[in-house]
Amino acid sequence: MIALYRLSDTTTYLILTYTYLLYKTCFYILFLCCHTFLGISQNLIYNGDFEIYSICPDNTSIPTLMQIEYCTGWTAPRRQGTSDYFNVCSPQSPQSTFPVVGVPVNLFGSQEPLSGNGYVGLYGWFSFGFNLFEYREYVQTKLLQPLQKGKSYKFSFNASLANSSYTIQKLGAVFSKESYYEDTYNRIDAVPQIVNSNGYLMDSLGWTLIEGTFLADGDEEYLTIGYFEDSTTMKDTIPILNPNEYAHWCYFYLDNASLEEVALDIPNVFTPNADNINDCFEFGFFITELIIIDRWGNKIQHIVDQNAQWNGDLSNGDKASEGTYFYKAISGKNELTGFVQLVR
Repeated sequence: MIALYRLSDTTTYLILTYTYLLYKTCFYILFLCCHTFLGISQNLIYNGDFEIYSICPDNTSIPTLMQIEYCTGWTAPRRQGTSDYFNVCSPQSPQSTFPVVGVPVNLFGSQEPLSGNGYVGLYGWFSFGFNLFEYREYVQTKLLQPLQKGKSYKFSFNASLANSSYTIQKLGAVFSKESYYEDTYNRIDAVPQIVNSNGYLMDSLGWTLIEGTFLADGDEEYLTIGYFEDSTTMKDTIPILNPNEYAHWCYFYLDNASLEEVALDIPNVFTPNADNINDCFEFGFFITELIIIDRWGNKIQHIVDQNAQWNGDLSNGDKASEGTYFYKAISGKNELTGFVQLVR
């Protein structure tokens, strides 16, 4: 015989309550897991929009008082290269009719932030003699976590030209294991993983997006933004205003720096038929060496360049035939191998 029991109203209420709470808990766990698996990216740069500050800036930086460091998490790695912090909160200077490091009007011109109330600024270069561009300013921050070897990362920031007499093209960013902290104003001798590809940075009214993807060597902990070209070889400088007879410079505002891990996506087909669409086998990130091998094991092309890519030609200039080719690519300390199909 089966015994039947009638639950009391109180017991029924408790069961229903616990069931609801269990359901709600499971729902939130499932919700969070789904968002995790969907890959919501984390910005690995703290205070990348330059909004958080410890003290409101009231003047440009000097070596003995780096007001750039009022912007939480950021510093000037070249201690004699005094990059600056600008914010709406900045008070008007007694010596001028506007805040020296205010927003939007300040010592270097006028610019609204891309977002929020603050941004930073730096001299790409500054010279009292036209043949000497060794004075540089940089901004640097420590990443929230070290980068992982072989992982692909996308970095972006925005730049706006101040009221300057010159401008440049190759404003860029370096990711490094060590800080470039040094008591000097000289250029940082490093090859940036990300370099502006928009041509000359002429826009002083709006903001130019500078972005790119790169493979991490592993354990990079620092980001440094600025101009890394050697002063004896740089050829990307042009005047845009009447330059001062004795002093020459270019100054930029920077805003909204972002670094996120992204999926590694290497193309496996290209069509070098001169239609300007997918004409080259390229990676979309920094490759310094590319070797192409045919199906018989012959090395048919070896390209060494700061942005190595294959246009479908053999080493002797002839056109490679259609087919599948093996490649080996070098990006920093990473070696990538695989196959690519050439279709004409």
